[in-house]
Amino acid sequence: MLNLIKSVLTTIAVSSGIALILLPLVNNFWAVFAVAAITQFVVFYIVGSVIDFLAEIKLKQIEAFKLAEYSKQGIEVECPCHRKIREFVPVTLNQKNSYKCNECGKNNSILIHAETAYLTEPISQLTAQLPDDKV
Repeated sequence: MLNLIKSVLTTIAVSSGIALILLPLVNNFWAVFAVAAITQFVVFYIVGSVIDFLAEIKLKQIEAFKLAEYSKQGIEVECPCHRKIREFVPVTLNQKNSYKCNECGKNNSILIHAETAYLTEPISQLTAQLPDDKV
């Protein structure tokens, strides 16, 4: 509320100053005052709208970046309750991981199982090294 009062008083002061400066040219204080006040409201509305629009774009960019980074550190899990709800939750390898199911409200622990496997290449990419008599 205090900011609104300050803003209105500032608008009145600026409009009055413009009207006083232009009074010798126009000879109508109230007309110049009204035009200056309306112009200030319009200009600041446009500036505020542009700032809000740019802030919204920046927020969407940050959200997209955050989701991209979040997806690198998360896993889709299934709640062990009877509903079997699947959720994407963040995981960290250096601490215990748990989450609260949005459906049943129970806390669940996430067990991360590591498994190893040989790296292989598809047969189509291998070049045959067999002698001609063995083919």
